[in-house]
Amino acid sequence: GYTALEAYTPFPMPELDAPGAFKELEKGSYGVLSARDVKDSVYREHRVDSVQPFSVAQLCDGVWEVATSGKADGIKLHKLVRDEGEVRVQYEQISFPVVSERDYAMTLARDAKVDGGKCRIRFRVTNGADAPAVPKNFVRIEKLYGEWAFSPRADGKSDVTYRIYSEPAGSIPAFIVKGAQRDTAKSAFNDVMNGVKKRVESGR
Repeated sequence: GYTALEAYTPFPMPELDAPGAFKELEKGSYGVLSARDVKDSVYREHRVDSVQPFSVAQLCDGVWEVATSGKADGIKLHKLVRDEGEVRVQYEQISFPVVSERDYAMTLARDAKVDGGKCRIRFRVTNGADAPAVPKNFVRIEKLYGEWAFSPRADGKSDVTYRIYSEPAGSIPAFIVKGAQRDTAKSAFNDVMNGVKKRVESGR
């Protein structure tokens, strides 16, 4: 199995360092949404940049717990496959209107000791031995990855960057998916930040 060091340090995420500039799509109360092209793909990687009124520690713990709770729109089944502290593996089934149900296993790894008081959480699909046989009438997602990055600010707030890339698999027209992915990047960011806010207000 994974250990925190083995899973995080060599956690293969060269995609995040691939060349290609992000272009701003829109601004909102949540922050700035940008996207960039991904080599050999019709889909784009999305990024949300925001300033949040939480400390890095609050974000690092809050996002970690919210992102691994299985409590998000569309998730119909969530199973924690393995928990090794700073590394968690989970299996999820998701369901949305019109399209076939989908599933995947995902590994999430957290590094709360990045230089400069920063924190980073990375995630990617790791089906392999972590996912059961594909259920009947399901489509397995094979490409989904991204990260959360938190940096302290002098005013006590934090800079937050959320990046996400996914391919839906199956036969869904790309023009439908692209709009949905743009909206999902924003809604996922807002949902997680709301989860962090509730945790902070409750004193957790």
